[in-house]
Amino acid sequence: MLRIILILLFFAICSTCLVRPWFWKAVKRRELLKVGRTIGFTTEHWKFEITIEILTFVITFAAGIVLFISIGCRQNIYGVFPLIILCAFFQCLWDYQPIRFYIKMVIIMLLSAALWIQDGLSEIEIPLNNVESVPITATEENNDFNIKYFISNDKIKSLFKADWAEGPTYNNGKYIYLAKGRDLGYGVIVIDTDDYSEAKFIECNYEADVTELRHVYPTEKLEELYITCSDENIPYCLFAVAEKTWLLGKYDVTGYVMLNLQSGESQSFAEEDLPGFVINND
Repeated sequence: MLRIILILLFFAICSTCLVRPWFWKAVKRRELLKVGRTIGFTTEHWKFEITIEILTFVITFAAGIVLFISIGCRQNIYGVFPLIILCAFFQCLWDYQPIRFYIKMVIIMLLSAALWIQDGLSEIEIPLNNVESVPITATEENNDFNIKYFISNDKIKSLFKADWAEGPTYNNGKYIYLAKGRDLGYGVIVIDTDDYSEAKFIECNYEADVTELRHVYPTEKLEELYITCSDENIPYCLFAVAEKTWLLGKYDVTGYVMLNLQSGESQSFAEEDLPGFVINND
């Protein structure tokens, strides 16, 4: 949390006059409120202009809270591009500054936007996403057909009176749905391929979202892969951890993280050390 606060304070200050060299030159010369100064304050409107400075500080700070806490952006250069753009924009609000200053701010905004987009479009190759076979066909037992089929999200919502449901994903011999409802709560619904007669709801205390892991992995690129359940029906969300070798490079997977959706505990693994049920997609 301290890292987030320091980042927010830094960019909130950068959105105000406190980072303008000519502001401090005027303070040093005791000309801060001199009529016609080009530092953002004038004797006629200094109260209004100070109010604007305070608002830019608050807006930037609040925007950072949304980015880092609500959205779960990384707390490094790849996660602060929107704040850089915002600060440069706020610095352009003031009139009577040299034209070269506005040009610099526009270049900073365009460059930050380009790097932000490039980072978002960078591909991550994850071999664990590959599922070679899923048992959805009919089988014959003692001359009787046992039909195996998917249950739609709408059917899950109806059966469990959920507000929304998504899935299924297939892993470890189970079809797994995410569901949430006012009376139901949040959790996963599991249908075992060996027993299609029952769909089990498993309540979860933590959501399958990167925000649940940001306090443990503040700067890593986390890619949500899929929900998996152990043989004991303990639900986990599997994430890939990826890093860039250079600013414009692609992401390479360096490991995996399993988030226990009941306890909130997380564990990191190399691919070869993942539990068998995680990679059992047959």
